[in-house]
Amino acid sequence: MSYTNKRKRFSGMPAGELPSLKNISFSMQGTTDLPSAGAMRSVNPTEYIPAPKNKEEILTGKKTLEKETSDNDSCDNNFSGLASVSREENKNEDQSLGIGDIWKISDSDVHTLPEHHPLEHTSVFVPHSCAPDVALQVSEALHALSVAAKFQNSKAKVKCQTIDGVHFRVRLYRGK
Repeated sequence: MSYTNKRKRFSGMPAGELPSLKNISFSMQGTTDLPSAGAMRSVNPTEYIPAPKNKEEILTGKKTLEKETSDNDSCDNNFSGLASVSREENKNEDQSLGIGDIWKISDSDVHTLPEHHPLEHTSVFVPHSCAPDVALQVSEALHALSVAAKFQNSKAKVKCQTIDGVHFRVRLYRGK
């Protein structure tokens, strides 16, 4: 059937009645291992989908992982095939830390909330506590959730990134 005949055949059908494309058929011409050279074979389309890339390549479109190589320890040699994410260091940051580090600030680093500053609906007021205690709780929560964090102690702010590549920030303000 030619292309124009197929087009005319399906153009009058409602959208819900169009044939499904669950299987694709193609002709195996020129093969000698089949019983007949012109045999038709039904193929599931998922057979030809390439293997999925890792999350970092999908999110950024680039290869951001580097192979970790270390010959110092026999223990390190067991993990030499693992990948580690390369990070760019920013000189403006007070601390550029990864997962598991602690946010160390003092009460003097935390400023009061500006007069007309709108708070997000996710903001939380923590009564009867000091800034270092709240910062410790926040850094422990980030560690428990496997969130990478860059701490800015002078601004009482944390830039965070989840494993899935979601960026968010946490900032502490002192109550009035």
